[in-house]
Amino acid sequence: MEFDEIMAQGALVVGEKKPMSDEVWLLGRKHSCRRTKEIDTRVTDLPWFTYRRQFPRIGPSMFQSDQGWGCMLRCGQMILAESLHACQRHVIGSDVVSSSDRRKILSQFADIPSSPFSIHNIALRGGHMKKSIGEWFGPNCMAQVIRLLTAEHSKTLPLCVHVAMDSAICTEEVETAVAKEVGDHNGNVPWKPLLLLVPLRLGLDRINPRYAETLQDMFKINNFIGAIGGRPNAAFYFVGTHDDDILYLDPHKTQTSVGIIDKYASLASYSPRGLDRMGIMGADPSMCIGFYCHTHRHFTDVVADIKKVHLLVSGDKMWTHRTPWFQTVGHPNAGVSAIVFG
Repeated sequence: MEFDEIMAQGALVVGEKKPMSDEVWLLGRKHSCRRTKEIDTRVTDLPWFTYRRQFPRIGPSMFQSDQGWGCMLRCGQMILAESLHACQRHVIGSDVVSSSDRRKILSQFADIPSSPFSIHNIALRGGHMKKSIGEWFGPNCMAQVIRLLTAEHSKTLPLCVHVAMDSAICTEEVETAVAKEVGDHNGNVPWKPLLLLVPLRLGLDRINPRYAETLQDMFKINNFIGAIGGRPNAAFYFVGTHDDDILYLDPHKTQTSVGIIDKYASLASYSPRGLDRMGIMGADPSMCIGFYCHTHRHFTDVVADIKKVHLLVSGDKMWTHRTPWFQTVGHPNAGVSAIVFG
């Protein structure tokens, strides 16, 4: 479905219908619905990973397709691949990633065992989370597997991944984790481009209505790189918001595996033709939100933007800012700045 057709469907609003707004947000940037060419270009640039068939068997299993179980794994591939695209955009100073650079990024996700972020390696690393090959992943499990795989390839990968445990972004903890990746930093603030993943639980069996507006505000933060979630037994890669809906890429299309992504391989099946949409209250309450921080300044901006959102909302919303205290040798009552979600 083309994006302008999606826009023409109208917003899905709980309780009553209301006129659609002109404002649509995609990965932290605001667009006008009237600028369809601009939006279509941005959407088709997104990496789209779907179910595949006829790829080499995964490890000792008999699986040669991930149809029916690999949707969250494909969503994990999408958020990581988009982060690598974002990294390349910053490096070249342009919003346009060349076809050769795109091919190089996508080759790391090819459906072959030797590709670092293939469906094979993701499924196999699920064993660290007590997941069998062919078993469905949740958002937190997927985040942890992304962290494991990127750590294994840290010497060649231009970014690192940090998963905020217990739904809390602790600034010092993040900075320390990144510093370990950098090593010698010549006296400067140690930093390596960061994909920050924050697993959240926003309700029991459905999203708490109090969180809906605040969640959409998260999607508007400049460094937002997407969220992996969905609805029960169906995972999606959330990339934006329009009115009371969230926009997403759907991995539930089974395509034949491309195999090795070399200079001869067609990339057409990795480019989406459009986005789907769903009412925000229809999403599963378990999701993982991502932020791409190319520099340390970007990270501090994310923290500041979340604080701003907190100041704008009233009542018991999704997060609070606090300064927990702990004791260390020689530094009793040392403050640790953190953003706690819950």
